Amino acid sequence: DPNKNGVWGMLDEYLKKKFKYQDENYLTITAAFVDSGNGQHTDAVYSFCKNKEDRWIYAIKGRGGLGVPLVTGPTKPKGKNISLFTVGDDTGKSQILSRLKIKEPGENYCHFPNNLEKGYTDEYYKGLLSEKKIVKTVKGRPVIEWKVIYKRNEPLDCRKYALAALDILPVN
Repeated sequence: DPNKNGVWGMLDEYLKKKFKYQDENYLTITAAFVDSGNGQHTDAVYSFCKNKEDRWIYAIKGRGGLGVPLVTGPTKPKGKNISLFTVGDDTGKSQILSRLKIKEPGENYCHFPNNLEKGYTDEYYKGLLSEKKIVKTVKGRPVIEWKVIYKRNEPLDCRKYALAALDILPVN
């Protein structure tokens, strides 16, 4: 709950964390997107993300629709001195579900550890596959709808935001 004491501090500490490999090397979180949501916690997200751009931590908002790019921006919300990116919900979900169908390691193949202790449980995979894309025609135009087939879609949303955060990084 973003309104509980200490939550934002815990998130900040987690985003600074170093993750150790068995071979003694470390990984760090290079970039993070924080969903500014539907207005309930927008100001809290903006406050958290402010002054963290040097760490590639940004507020985002989702936007549905055909042809909406995976990431656009940044823009400056009215009266706020932060950068806000827009994430194309349909584009992100479509890319992820398409990539999950790739069976051979290579470009766009999704790698997952075989490790229940790291959270890759049946529950995680159900959440990753929690929505099904349906294209309908409304007034002669195609419209994307997502049919919920499992109520917990956080793994799909988190992967979509991670894919979008990767997209803004200056890497080849």
